[in-house]
Amino acid sequence: MPSRDLPARPHLDHLKNESKALHKAAQAGDRQALERVRSILGPIRLTDVQRVVAREYGFSSWARLRTRVQQLSVDRDPVAAFLAAVQAEDGGRASEVLAAHPDIASESLHVAATLGGTADVERLVRQNPSLVDAKAGDPPATALLFLCFSPFHGESAERDASMLATARALLDAGADPNTQDGKYGVPALYGVTGMRSVIPLARLLLERGANPSDGESVFHAAERFHLEALELLLDAGADLNYVGDWGNTAIYFLLRWWDVEQHPSVSRGLEWLLAHGADPNVPSGKSRETALHVASRRGQSVTTVRKLLDHGADVRALRGDGASAWVLARRGGQDEIAALLEQAGATTEPLTERDALLAACGRGDAAEARRLASPRLIAELTSEQQLLLPEAAASQRPATVMACLAAGFPVDTLDASGATALHYAALHGHAALVQALLDAGARLDIRDGEHTSTALGWACFGADFVKDADGEYVECVRALLEAGATRRPDERRAMHPGVAAVLESWEGR
Repeated sequence: MPSRDLPARPHLDHLKNESKALHKAAQAGDRQALERVRSILGPIRLTDVQRVVAREYGFSSWARLRTRVQQLSVDRDPVAAFLAAVQAEDGGRASEVLAAHPDIASESLHVAATLGGTADVERLVRQNPSLVDAKAGDPPATALLFLCFSPFHGESAERDASMLATARALLDAGADPNTQDGKYGVPALYGVTGMRSVIPLARLLLERGANPSDGESVFHAAERFHLEALELLLDAGADLNYVGDWGNTAIYFLLRWWDVEQHPSVSRGLEWLLAHGADPNVPSGKSRETALHVASRRGQSVTTVRKLLDHGADVRALRGDGASAWVLARRGGQDEIAALLEQAGATTEPLTERDALLAACGRGDAAEARRLASPRLIAELTSEQQLLLPEAAASQRPATVMACLAAGFPVDTLDASGATALHYAALHGHAALVQALLDAGARLDIRDGEHTSTALGWACFGADFVKDADGEYVECVRALLEAGATRRPDERRAMHPGVAAVLESWEGR
């Protein structure tokens, strides 16, 4: 029998704090605390104390106590639990919540919309028309947005038909076809063209006024090469050269964030954009870079660079700071690309002392970078040139990162999104790189500008969604925690079992 009953509204954090306090008191020799933990043989570890606390509440282990508290939380607000699972793209968990609380499908407009419950949606909207514009979840989103990002698309022909009918009912009731979430501004159309390719629903949104040039849909449909979606968007008048809220075109987005040649869907998406009139010479970002600039400095494949040249990329175009694609290729140690650009008519010029240092770093020659570096040269690097470090981490070029560190680059250099090399190393689960950056003094508390998350948050996200094949996410998270990182309340909780276990064990200390 338990010696204590759980509170009416138990919270796992409170139970963790109770365990910590008991652990601390027992270690200090408090008689009452020692009496409570007398079953522990040997050193008093926090995990053993947690087991003691769990048994006091009638559970054989801390894991079973945690599961029960989490279930009670779902029972208190099953709608919130369901919507959280949907936004985490965890259809299995959403189905579990629904199986335990089937009534939410008829009581919540957001749940009904996610499931394609047309009759329930129509009834709820008749009862309260203002629900159409109401937002729920985190980030806040309307029922139509939840429907468009539902993990239940494609489950069956019947479900898809009801999803379409439900979307039509919401639009008829006044739902905005351009509805966006309340944090990132992600539009509904992206859910059915970029995240998934749900052509009937995408066509309906476009017919009702969705903007095909929303700065997201074309970008991500190309990223995943959703051909039907791309053709639909183009037929609807999408501007393939539109510079979205992030300050770049779709072509630039693909070249900036992906190793194009290594990802067939991205490569095909880039080819489609070029073949359908996307202009590689449209400048993007604060630095006013063209597609050829970013491809050259990031070391895209020679094949990819040649595609840009074949589609009219101007080899002599200058970036905002006056740098040409050839200079950027040489600075980045991309000698093969530089040679290709020379063949295409690029103007060459002598490399400066600073350029030579950058070239050594770009080639990943740490010894040469260390030899060429000096405090003066490092101080003379422009903010744009310092980006070599975080961008090398983003494109998974560890040798270049190590060469930059050997040269003395500022380890916490922020890229255009406010992220550091540590963020990217954590995102891809590169444990050795994370440790090297930490050893170089990388800060743990920097939050990026787009997701307001620390490197620890990026590691958790990477474990759940990036899932790099070689990613050592558990080791990354452990290294960050050992260096002093803490998970912030507003950062995502990891679903990855190993990462979640490490976080829970650490938070319990």
